[in-house]
Amino acid sequence: MFHLQQLRAHLSQPEKSESGQVFRDLLGALERGSSFDMSRLDALSYKEFDMAVECIREWRSLRYIQPDDPVYAFPLNG
Repeated sequence: MFHLQQLRAHLSQPEKSESGQVFRDLLGALERGSSFDMSRLDALSYKEFDMAVECIREWRSLRYIQPDDPVYAFPLNG
């Protein structure tokens, strides 16, 4: 249950790839509660796609477990 942390660490590296932009936009949408075009995930490799799905699952689980706890309100910040 540390996919979000792993992804943030990966994105902190100065890589300018298409998949990096997809991940940045996905995480930004989750943080802000805004929309994200899921068809963009199709451009990812299978491993990257799996990571994106696990991040979404983890984000949802954290919000479901403690929806009113400020620790879980924005689990992607940090």
